[in-house]
Amino acid sequence: SFWPGMQALVGQRAEAEGLYNDLHSTWRRLTFLPELFDVSGVKPHPREKGYPLRPELIESTYFLYLLTENATYLDMGRTLQA
Repeated sequence: SFWPGMQALVGQRAEAEGLYNDLHSTWRRLTFLPELFDVSGVKPHPREKGYPLRPELIESTYFLYLLTENATYLDMGRTLQA
């Protein structure tokens, strides 16, 4: 989830926004981003034991806001902190 932030830092706006939207959608559905993911079942892997606190998605949100100045990213960041 750090990659959209890296893309934003080098100006790859469309790529960063696309990947970020996928990650944020997963976070909204699961309420966390799992380290292990079962793609065939679109769910966390059975060995996933919980939510390791990872700041990368919030960092990417911030970098996308800086790049775009789109207040939607501020709203998305608030949902990640709730």
